[in-house]
Parts: sequence; structure tokens; C-alpha cells
Amino acid sequence: MTYPSTPHPEDSPGFDKYPQYSQETPEWAQEKSVQGTGKVNLGAAVPWGFKATFSSWYIWILGTLVLGFVAMALYAVLMILPNMELMETNPDAAVDAMNAGWGQYALSLAQLLIMPFILTGMLAQVDKKRVGLGDFFRNVRYFQVLGLSLVQSLLGLIGVVLIVLPLVALVMNTVTNSVFILVITGAALLLSVLVSPFFVLWD
Repeated sequence: MTYPSTPHPEDSPGFDKYPQYSQETPEWAQEKSVQGTGKVNLGAAVPWGFKATFSSWYIWILGTLVLGFVAMALYAVLMILPNMELMETNPDAAVDAMNAGWGQYALSLAQLLIMPFILTGMLAQVDKKRVGLGDFFRNVRYFQVLGLSLVQSLLGLIGVVLIVLPLVALVMNTVTNSVFILVITGAALLLSVLVSPFFVLWD
């Protein structure tokens, strides 16, 4: 008499092999992004800024020094060297020539053109502990940021025309009260501080 076969675990294929477990990163080693509340916290922002700066010191500190050196070198090449002879004979005319030359506009244009890359690197620092040079050139919304920067510069120019030029006219008038000029200047500075967060969010 034969009995029907019954399934046994030892008869299944791969019974004598060890089970395979997926390699997962432990929870304590996972990098978690800080979830904000959407509100500005100055007490947390200042320490985070210092921590982020020194964690990528070779970018923010050395990079700033390099950019400053390059800017000074360009200033010397574009504005000082062409007017060296004039500075020896007529310093006032040399200063006027440097202010009226195209070198100053070239420096402003260069700053405007590299600003989208700098803002991209700053945005990458928010999500990373350390940033590299590649983060400044990855996923750059160049023309969008450049257009917003041009609008920001245009608004700043309008502010100069509406506020600074009238102040200069008031200063040239000897009858003008100095206290009134200080009040207008303070109001203009306060307005620029209040409006600057909107420009930062634009960029």
C-alpha cells in the first residue's frame, strides 16, 4: 500500500541555503533634512550660517578671497592702468576718466553674469552639509535668475533716481536743514531693508 506524498520543507529548493536580507542603511546613519516651519528664525539662522560656511570653508572663504582678488585685478587692468600717466599729471582728471570709462560697467556686467551660479551654489548649501564647485553649475536656471537680477537692478536704478538725486539736490542747497536730510536718508535705508527680502526670494 502506497501513501500519497506530502510536501515537506526540506524537499523545497533552496532549503539548505541561508536567507538573503537586503542591506539597508541604519536609521541612525541616515541623513535627515531639517523640516522648517516656513517662518524666519533668526536665532537658528545665524548659527546655521556659520556652521555651513565653515563646513565648506574652501568654497565660501577661499572662494570669496579668490573672487575679491580677481575683481581687484580686473579693476586695476580696466581702470587704473589705462590712466596711470594721467594720474601723475592731473589726478582729478584721472578720477573723472575712470568714473566715465567703460571699465566700471564691465565689472558690473561681470558680476551680474556670474550671480546665477553663486545663487545656485548658495541654494545647494541649504540641502547639503558640504558643497563643491560642481554644485554651482548643476541645474542652473541661468536666464530666469539673470532676468530677475536685471529687474532688481532696474528697480534699484529707479530708487536712485527718485531718492538719491533729490537728496543730492537738497545737499547742494545751503538753506536745507541737515536734520531733514538725515531723516530722508534714514527712511530710504529703512525702505531698502524692508524691500530686500522680496528680492532675495525672487532670486
